[in-house]
Amino acid sequence: MVVGFERLKFGGDENAPIIAFLSPRAGVPVTGATLTADPYGDLVALVGTRGRNCLKQNTYRVAGDYAFSNATNFEMQYIRESYSFGHGVYSTFLRALSGSPVDNGTFQISTPSRCSSIQRSSFLLSSRPWGTADKLSQCVVNSYMER
Repeated sequence: MVVGFERLKFGGDENAPIIAFLSPRAGVPVTGATLTADPYGDLVALVGTRGRNCLKQNTYRVAGDYAFSNATNFEMQYIRESYSFGHGVYSTFLRALSGSPVDNGTFQISTPSRCSSIQRSSFLLSSRPWGTADKLSQCVVNSYMER
């Protein structure tokens, strides 16, 4: 009989920056954004970070065999694997003039007047951890004819 367990746990990548593309519109004045250029030279604002991602994977295996005779044996195995992936809490750099955090809406950044729209979903690749669980059961009876 064989019993096995395997676990993989990955703490994740560093918090990924969230950028907002700017346009000349009206919006609520905010502070905290850092203006920078994207790889194409366009002006963008760093407005926050995504939470650190994580990965968990577990695998269980039970297997066994039994020989009824020299010509007949029974084999069985059961495998279960679960997998989940998610993100930690996001962070917004944006603050309203009152000091409260801003993580959605249309806002105005710095001077000259530049605006952008952002929603909470911009901070998240996945709002909750998600995952799957797969099971595999296998039974085999082998019978051999003696000569």
